[in-house]
Amino acid sequence: ENVFFGNTINSNNGGQLAVPAIDGISLGTFEFNADQFFDSATLLTGEIQVWITNRMPIDFSKALLTLRNAGDGSLITTYTMPYDKARDSVYFVIPLAGKRVTSRLSLSVTDLSSPGSAPNTVPIDTNDNIEIRMFIFNLHPSEAWAKFPDQTVVDQTEQVTQMVDDRKLT
Repeated sequence: ENVFFGNTINSNNGGQLAVPAIDGISLGTFEFNADQFFDSATLLTGEIQVWITNRMPIDFSKALLTLRNAGDGSLITTYTMPYDKARDSVYFVIPLAGKRVTSRLSLSVTDLSSPGSAPNTVPIDTNDNIEIRMFIFNLHPSEAWAKFPDQTVVDQTEQVTQMVDDRKLT
């Protein structure tokens, strides 16, 4: 279904199309890597602020966002996106209190659905898109494994010679 939909959009670029209803399209999985900062953390508080901007000419009635720890695939949270009108945006907050997060996260967007525009036609432009922006705020861990960058504190070798006069020990 994704291939058919993509081909239909591409072949109508620059034109008009009555977009049929869309049910259950997957946008794929997106990975985020913060290996350089930490390994994992269990959170007392925290939140993900999400902005989804719909630059498409059709409304989206739902989508399922699934956030997982990428390394072991453990589920952090799922969230159903609210209705997002054409050329509009939605904002929501996903709480992270009590969750364990690792430095590598994956976000999958599945079950994207739309009522389409049919019988009305809408302009088709392959530059139109859906933008998802996520910001993680107010993280307060109960425990965490931090990572410090590789560093060289002392990396110097030299020979030290000390001249000592004759001594008499009694």
